[in-house]
Amino acid sequence: MYLDNDYTDSLRYLPVGIGELIRLRRVTKFVVCGGYDRACSLGSLKKLNLLRQCSIDGLGGVSDAGEARRAELEKKKNLFDLELDFDNLRDGDEEQAGRRENEEDEDERLLDALGPPPNLKELHIHEYRGRRNVVPKNWVMSLTNLRVLHLFECRNCEHLPPLGKLTSLEDLYIAGMKSVKRVGNEFLGVESDTDGSSVIAFPKLKRLRFWSMSELEEWDLGTAIKGEIIIMPRLSSLSIQSCRELKALPDHLLQKSTLQNLEIWGACHILQERNREETGEDWPMIRHIPDIYIP
Repeated sequence: MYLDNDYTDSLRYLPVGIGELIRLRRVTKFVVCGGYDRACSLGSLKKLNLLRQCSIDGLGGVSDAGEARRAELEKKKNLFDLELDFDNLRDGDEEQAGRRENEEDEDERLLDALGPPPNLKELHIHEYRGRRNVVPKNWVMSLTNLRVLHLFECRNCEHLPPLGKLTSLEDLYIAGMKSVKRVGNEFLGVESDTDGSSVIAFPKLKRLRFWSMSELEEWDLGTAIKGEIIIMPRLSSLSIQSCRELKALPDHLLQKSTLQNLEIWGACHILQERNREETGEDWPMIRHIPDIYIP
């Protein structure tokens, strides 16, 4: 049983009875809202244990972390594709808006309370407003099967989570995180007390995109941690778009023999000049890459 209700931009809530449709396998837009007596809540997901794909919309209007726990996402073993949308409240929801004065803290508590489905392969998080924990620690440790991760317009996050610990991740897309100014060792997920042992950060990552990171100035994965650290050994595609303040890319990523495609476009004037064919100071490091797009 499937509910394909995508492209219904005016949809404000689903009826509470949807939680009894226990044979549902896919919901393209599961709209949650606490402002209507007959509207479904996050707890309506509790019995839907056959779900394979689900997009949860309206999380920006939920203020009850207990309601998030009642969804029991961590018990949904069949759920492989999940989208969490902390979208802005719609016009006419003034009563609801008054309950979300501390939206940053509310989003953090809510996401932390949502348990990660154990077999998730694809995760999209949109418009999360917390300053930290866009992928909570308990999620990172549990998402051992995750292959695709997209983080979009999480505008208040100041640091990237330790995504290098995601052992199955192949495709990572980060866009619109406008408060991130630096990407460093925390992104790798390598502990500071690592000593004498080989560590692989992003062991299966093939595709990496940083788009519309308007305040990002520095990307430095050079680390003084003891022991051998291998970073993104399978990376084949790197795309940087509209990162206007970014001054340089990590040398060892550009020099990788596995890198087959490099794109630097949009408002990336500093990077574009540094990597310009023949004249850019970093051109010698990237000239071996078969497919380069730098307009």
